[in-house]
This record gives sequence, C-alpha cells and structure tokens, in this order.
Amino acid sequence: MSCFDKTIRMRSRRLEVENSPCHDLESIGNYVLVESNNWKGLRNESGMMLLTPIYDDIDVMADINMCILKLCNTYILYDLLSKSTVDLPLMNAYHRYGFVLEIMTESGAGLYSCRLRKLLIPPHYIETTHVDSGRYLWVKTEDEDFGFYDTETSIVVKCPNGTNLCLESDEDYMFVVVDNEVKCINQSGIFDNSILRRFALGNGGRVKLCNHNLNRTIIADIYGHIIN
Repeated sequence: MSCFDKTIRMRSRRLEVENSPCHDLESIGNYVLVESNNWKGLRNESGMMLLTPIYDDIDVMADINMCILKLCNTYILYDLLSKSTVDLPLMNAYHRYGFVLEIMTESGAGLYSCRLRKLLIPPHYIETTHVDSGRYLWVKTEDEDFGFYDTETSIVVKCPNGTNLCLESDEDYMFVVVDNEVKCINQSGIFDNSILRRFALGNGGRVKLCNHNLNRTIIADIYGHIIN
C-alpha cells in the first residue's frame, strides 16, 4: 500500500473514531472549504460533504467545478461534477493558466485541459504551451529542442534547427520563428511557405499569432516578415 493510501485510511479512521468537530473556513463559489484536525475538506452550499476533511490542502477552482487535493506532498486533480479523481499521474506541482493546468511529475511537465476534461500532453517535457486549442501543441523536450505534439497521433514533430520560438494557432498549423521570421512547418518538420501564404491570404494578408507563455503577440506579412 502506498504512503498516499495509508494516509487516507489512517486519517479517515481517526475522524471516525474521534468524531472530530468540523467547521467552515470560507465559501468559494458554490462550495465551502471546511477543516477538522487541521485537515481540509469540502462541502456544497446545502451542507452535503463532498470531500471528507483528510487533506493537507484543497485548491478549489469553483469556476470549472474542479479542485486540487494535496496529500503527502503530492497533488491530485478532482472533478466535482463527476465526484471522482481524474486519472492522472501523481503531481508534485502544478500551475493553472485559465482553463488549462500545466502538471508537473517526476517525469516532466504535461498539459491538462479542464475545459475538455482531457490530458492533452503527457508529462514528459521541460515545458508545454499554456493553450488547449488546435491539433498541434508546442513542447520543449529534454534535449532543449522545440517540437509540436500532435494530439491526434501522440507524435512529436521536431522543429527545424534554429527555432527560437513556437507560436500558437487555433488552426491545424505549426508556426515557428527562425532568424526573426515566421515560418510554417509541415508534418515532417520541414518549412512549407505555401501554408504560410495560404493562411495569411485568408486573414487579410497578415498573420497574427501568440506565444502565451511569454505573453507575446507577433504579426507578420505574407512572406513571414515580422512587422510589429
């Protein structure tokens, strides 16, 4: 039995035997954080206990009906709608960016979409994008190389040498910045300027893309020349 399972069993038993009092800490949206024996739990506004107070901490994300449970220096994602834990590796850290979570495990960083209720990028990378739209989501590998994770095939398309920035798009395209120019790569990781031109022509002759991690927006012309 893992340390995590042992701790849950021990604390649950202690609450049952001691019949420890439980008091409210604060209201968060439609939920109320409670405490007993310095352990945290959660109930709804009607008083129904949703999570027994056995956790070291609970990060309630009321706007998406999810929360993060902390126990034994690990973190677990819990879905308050389905009333169940999300099937993810145990996390040692996490960061929330809007409707996505960058999850950190012993194996690396991954990306979970709270909006889609889905793990989009497995936790094997140094860094991931902070957006969950589009088929291709950029990652930074252990070799410090950039690539795009294909959410349909689970294959990483390696970016060409010299790539210093990856850009996000709602479309199923992969955009990078190389030598201060925006370029598009195909599924083989090779530059394909025809895709860039086609995309730009469909958007008034301009390409407007972002890197949300750096809070940077880039505008380029039909040839990929950055103009902002």
